[in-house]
Amino acid sequence: MRAACALRPGTPVEVVLPLLDAQALDMVLVLSVEPGFGGQSFKPEVLPKVSCLLILVNETRRKERLYGTMDELTLLFALLR
Repeated sequence: MRAACALRPGTPVEVVLPLLDAQALDMVLVLSVEPGFGGQSFKPEVLPKVSCLLILVNETRRKERLYGTMDELTLLFALLR
């Protein structure tokens, strides 16, 4: 069995750090939109959260995922950060 959690755009990444330190999570899903509302645009303010988690993922070999609408422009923006 694997454990995962999702972070809404307004939830700080620090909320999951104790769970990652305790190796209680196998995956963190970063939501780039608020759940329950279709047609939202990608929220670039989640990218620092993703960057922080990517560093932790690389150190611990856990998985990190991003959920939300991405097109060529937001992908380029994300890669350049």
